[in-house]
Amino acid sequence: MNETPNATAIFAPIWRRKWLILAVAIVVAGGTYEYYKRKPGLYAVKTQIYLGAASEGQALLNNTLGKTTPTATALANQVQLIQTSIGEAVHQRLRKEHNAAAAKGKAKAKTAAGSDFISITAEARTAKGASDLANAYAQTYIKRHQANYERSVNAAISTTRKQMRRIELAQLSAAKAKSSKGGTSSGATTALQVASLNTKLNQLEADLTVVGVQQIGVAKPARAELIAKSPKKNAIFGFVIGLLLASLAVYIVSRFDRRLRSLGDIDAAFQAGF
Repeated sequence: MNETPNATAIFAPIWRRKWLILAVAIVVAGGTYEYYKRKPGLYAVKTQIYLGAASEGQALLNNTLGKTTPTATALANQVQLIQTSIGEAVHQRLRKEHNAAAAKGKAKAKTAAGSDFISITAEARTAKGASDLANAYAQTYIKRHQANYERSVNAAISTTRKQMRRIELAQLSAAKAKSSKGGTSSGATTALQVASLNTKLNQLEADLTVVGVQQIGVAKPARAELIAKSPKKNAIFGFVIGLLLASLAVYIVSRFDRRLRSLGDIDAAFQAGF
């Protein structure tokens, strides 16, 4: 008849080797402490991108008054853009420039609803690497945004000029036809249209000088913060893990160990045989 092993029988092998288990846990804790103590520190630095100027520029482009606050969806799309395509381009460029400290770092962009700011936090093994990474993210985003904005303005300028040419050609055709009926009213209307388009064209050309987005607070190595390495905290965690793994290993080994070490073991073995 098989008997269910009690707690004493289960923990007896572990208790017999308690000093060995404790020694293993101490070694693991010491190794963990030394590893994290010698591990290079991690520096973090933050910079911000201001989108308010972009909203004002878009309002000018759309012939609307004032600026529009970006929606939560628009902000989320910009954050996603920074962390995907912008991030890939930045890390590729930094690797080509052999800036290993910045290239191996990581950056995260975030924003709050109703805000015109996107915050970029970069982390790297050196303060300079972290600041280089944060600035590279911000500047790459600004450069891409500005290029898209200028492309839109140039497209609007081209469309406006085509409209002016069509009106001028129509005016020349009307002049050649020498139509007297309603000629003065038509000419005045055409002049107003041309003047309006000319004003719009001048405004669009001025919009080319508008800076769409701006970097606020350029990241500098002096502003980088050292993130705590916490070797003591990791050593405590390593001690607990070492204790558990060593106890588990001792228990498993004892389950496969059939050697008789005492008279009690011999008596138990003979009793189990009958």
